[in-house]
Amino acid sequence: FADGAVPAACRDFERRSHALRSLITRVSNLVFAELDAMCGTDASRGPFARAAPGTAPFASASHFLTEGEHLEHFHAYSLNCSAPAAHPATLDMHTDEGLFIAIVPSLWLSPAGEPLDEAVLSPAEGFYIEGPDGVVRQAEFSDGGDVVFFMMGEGSLEWFGRCPPMRPVPHALVMRDACPRLAEAAAPLQQAVRLWYGRMFLPPQQALFEPANRTFGELRKERA
Repeated sequence: FADGAVPAACRDFERRSHALRSLITRVSNLVFAELDAMCGTDASRGPFARAAPGTAPFASASHFLTEGEHLEHFHAYSLNCSAPAAHPATLDMHTDEGLFIAIVPSLWLSPAGEPLDEAVLSPAEGFYIEGPDGVVRQAEFSDGGDVVFFMMGEGSLEWFGRCPPMRPVPHALVMRDACPRLAEAAAPLQQAVRLWYGRMFLPPQQALFEPANRTFGELRKERA
């Protein structure tokens, strides 16, 4: 900020988001440990990933992931059912470029900022996943949506070569699919806001992608 002063709303957001972000860190560390078990930490097999010359290698998956870049996303998508849509999908079917992403189910709000009852819109409303069988289905969350879930990205194919095969998950968001349910609500609505949080995990900048003899940082610059 130009005057060096952080707005009160930003400080309040930082305070309120702390519990969520801490939870994602704790759960992610459990996933890191599970990847160690799946991918092996046997020193006789060498390090999990090599690094740039003169830099210590990454001994395990958890070491690799802890040292990697973690990109946090807080997104708000606005839906106006009375306005024509130039494109039906908010986000077309795609796979992420990162290693994987940790996500919490979305929160739907009314135009006044009040959370919508899940009987009106579920956290999975409009969020679609393509399964291994090629069939696209709306996502389903267990425990009433009180979960953290992880989706593999394309980067796992490039960097997790010593791990069991992992499938990048194609997914899409079609918010307008929520319009019929909004219209059927006890107090019909034409507008809503979808809040979403995710944390994407990328390789460390100095991790060496051996097929290209380039570090992740170098490859990222070349692809930009």
